[in-house]
Amino acid sequence: MGTEDRIQEMYDLESVFKKLIEDSTKININSIGFGGSSIPGTPIRFTARFPEHNKDLKNTPYFLEGKKKLLHFTSLEVFFSIINEGAIRLYNLHNSNDPTEYEYASECLKPIYQLQHGREVYDPFISQVKQNSFILSTTDISELDNLFFWKEYARDGKGIAIELEIINNPEDWRLFYFSKVQYGELDKIEELAKNWHSHQLENPLHNYQIELNQLLSLYKNPSWVKEKEIRIYTQIPQAEHTLWDKHIFKDFREGKAEKNISYFKLPLCDKHDQFLDPEVKNNYFPKIRISNIYFGPDFPLNGKELLDLSNEIKFYAAKKNNIWLKNIPFNRTILKE
Repeated sequence: MGTEDRIQEMYDLESVFKKLIEDSTKININSIGFGGSSIPGTPIRFTARFPEHNKDLKNTPYFLEGKKKLLHFTSLEVFFSIINEGAIRLYNLHNSNDPTEYEYASECLKPIYQLQHGREVYDPFISQVKQNSFILSTTDISELDNLFFWKEYARDGKGIAIELEIINNPEDWRLFYFSKVQYGELDKIEELAKNWHSHQLENPLHNYQIELNQLLSLYKNPSWVKEKEIRIYTQIPQAEHTLWDKHIFKDFREGKAEKNISYFKLPLCDKHDQFLDPEVKNNYFPKIRISNIYFGPDFPLNGKELLDLSNEIKFYAAKKNNIWLKNIPFNRTILKE
C-alpha cells in the first residue's frame, strides 16, 4: 500500500464514521479531523466535532428559530448588577441547580469513554466539561404569568423578570448555541452510543473520538421539565481559548464551596445595537439587549413607591447602558388563575 492508498483508506474510514454519527444524531458533521502515520497497518485517530456555526443546527431540535424575546427570572439586586456591569453572566455548569447537568446525557456514552480513556479518567473528564461550559438560562416570554418561575427563580415572587431581546440573527452565531433544553428523549444519544461503541470494538486499531459536549449539555432529566428552559450556551473552544479567557471570571458560592464556579461575561448592547464594551468586535457573539423588566406578584413595593422606582430604573438604565425601557409597568405582575 502506497501513500496515496493510505490517504484514501483514511478518507474511506472517515466517511463511514461520519455517516454513523449523522445517521444516529441527525446532525450534519462539517468535518472530521484525522491523523496517523503513512505506514499501513498503524493506528489512525479520528475526531468528530460539534458544528461551530449555530446555523448548521437548523432543522434539528437544537436550533431555536423565531424567538426574539426571552425572560430571565431573578432579583432586583441582580438586575442592578447587570446594568452596572453592562453585561450578563453565563455561568458554568458547576453553578447549576441541577447536580446531574451534562451527566444525565453523558452517562449514555460512559462505556465508550471508559473504553477509550480508561475508567479512572471519566469523572475528571466530566468535571472539566462542566467547568468549561457556560449557559444563560431563560424561558419564553409567554411564561410571565407562570407562578412556578416567580416562586423558584424570582425570590418567591418578590423579585423581577428581565425581558431580553435577541438583536442579531442566531444563524450568525459561531461557538454560541440557542436551543430549547431537551427533557429526557435520549433516543438519539443512546443510538449513537450503541453504534459508536460497536464501531470502536470492531476497529480496535483505530481511535474514534466524538466531541459532542455542546449537544449533551442541551439535555436534562425529565424531572426538570417545568423549567421550559431556553438556553444560550458556549464552551471554551480549544483553538480560541485566549479570546474566551478574557471574558471568563471566577466566582464563589457558599453552598457549592467545593465547586470551581466561573462565568462568561457577555456584554450587552445599547439602543443602537452596539456592544457596551467597545473592545468587543465579534459579530458572531450573541447580541442581547434588556428591553423591559416586570415586577413580581409579591414585589415589596406597590402604588406610588413602585411608580417612582420604575421611573428611577428607566433613567438609570438609560444613563448606564444607553437603553430606554419605556414600557416598564407601574404595577406588580398579575398571575392568571
